[in-house]
Amino acid sequence: MRKYFPDLCRAIVTRYRERFDYAFIEQRLREVLASTSGIPAIYELAREMGYKRHLVWDKFPELCLQSSARRSVERRKRREERMAEIRKEIRRAASLLHKQGIYPSSRRVCSLLGDPHILRTKEGHEAWCLSVEKLGCPTDTLKRYD
Repeated sequence: MRKYFPDLCRAIVTRYRERFDYAFIEQRLREVLASTSGIPAIYELAREMGYKRHLVWDKFPELCLQSSARRSVERRKRREERMAEIRKEIRRAASLLHKQGIYPSSRRVCSLLGDPHILRTKEGHEAWCLSVEKLGCPTDTLKRYD
């Protein structure tokens, strides 16, 4: 096709490349990095701008890496805060039961929690085991997940 219609081929290529506004994509990535609010995932940014994820990653790998690293740090921080809150809630429920003279079994602690499935996670189970141990209750029969 290029041999017989070089002008048309160049026009097609030019028109195809004009579909992508690389300056806008770069500006949006820099805005996201400069903002203090949460960083969305690259695929969400690309979808918001009307492009595919791979186009953004291929053209701006450094900005995408910076954005992904910052998002990862933020998500890890939020997770740690959430886990600290869960541990605090478990300790509170276990101590409340212990003050009433009731053994803080996992079932009873679950009934006092906002989310009864918290103790099914490794962190929740460990927090329950530690709180039972700190209260001086027997822990020799408790399962430990390593």
